[in-house]
Amino acid sequence: MTVKEQAEMLRNAGFSGVNAETDIFDELNSAQDITVWESPLPFKSTNLPAFPVAELPVIVGDFVRAVAETTQTSPDMAATASLAILALCLQGKFKIKSKKDWQEPLNLYTLIVAPPAERKSAVTVLMSEPVKQFEAAENERLAPLIEQSRMEKQILQNRKKCRCTWLTRLFSKPTSTIYSGSTTNCGTRRTGFWRGWRK
Repeated sequence: MTVKEQAEMLRNAGFSGVNAETDIFDELNSAQDITVWESPLPFKSTNLPAFPVAELPVIVGDFVRAVAETTQTSPDMAATASLAILALCLQGKFKIKSKKDWQEPLNLYTLIVAPPAERKSAVTVLMSEPVKQFEAAENERLAPLIEQSRMEKQILQNRKKCRCTWLTRLFSKPTSTIYSGSTTNCGTRRTGFWRGWRK
């Protein structure tokens, strides 16, 4: 778009005094903003409904009420954290299929907003404690299996190394010597050999 076309576009949009010789950006900078923004609503003037704790599963609802009682906080904090914990437990296991060609995972991101010293950290720690206990128990349960897999991997790596060493020695010999051998985990063992000439 040429400068003349840009000036014509600005004139059509209501900017007066624009011509091809003047800088169109000067006209834009001097123009008054006709957009009127409404004053933002403060959070204190917003009356939110109470969190429906009774709609949570019974055991989760009881835990939310217990955390709220212990920390002397609103049940909304613990209930919001409980939704994130439940989403974590279901993540990767289920999907929501709203249409035939549209699926969404059960991911949920929550945020607890409150002024300082409102016990947000205390609520979060208590609500995430079951997850930490489960992780610790799973790590303890899987530790022997992890060690077994590590040892099996080490054995396979040793076998691979021994076989590579044996093949290297085999093909580094003169072409007139042919070996018939086998490998073990701890090295190479010759079971016999014979000499012959390749034809």
